[in-house]
Amino acid sequence: EYPGWVSSFNERGLPQRFFGTSWTPRGPPELHQPLRETSGSAKDYLGLGRTFPHPLTGNLTAPGKTFHEALLATPFANELLLEFTKAAIAGEQLGLGPGPDLLIVSFSAIDHVGHVFGPDSGELLDTILRLDQQLADLIAFVGERLDLSRVLLVFTSDHGVAPIPETLSR
Repeated sequence: EYPGWVSSFNERGLPQRFFGTSWTPRGPPELHQPLRETSGSAKDYLGLGRTFPHPLTGNLTAPGKTFHEALLATPFANELLLEFTKAAIAGEQLGLGPGPDLLIVSFSAIDHVGHVFGPDSGELLDTILRLDQQLADLIAFVGERLDLSRVLLVFTSDHGVAPIPETLSR
């Protein structure tokens, strides 16, 4: 059985708020142009389309499996994880006990977006820019609850990546 805070979080139905919306990049349009030409190589992954704006329905009329799978390949997956992480910190009262606590979080939308749209895509850049703000939000949240001088943050990466093959032939 899940802890009460997890059940409360799940009851909020946060993923559904993205259904029927579109992923549109933030910031000036020139920031979101591919670093290399990728047209013709990107696929229409689960109804996201090949270019911005990316519709979030999973080709469904109501939230379902393909919508949730498509959502993983957007920066909104990290946004949901950020909200869950905040709920975990508050729900488990991390950092408030007598001993140290360890929280490990993997913001994996970067990996999914990179695999779907390519490492040189505007989509990956937008996801990274959003992750920067999401991490700032998380650090501010922790700072409101705890003395940050007593918090150790460690950042690691998943893996490196090479350009997708279609871009190397151009």
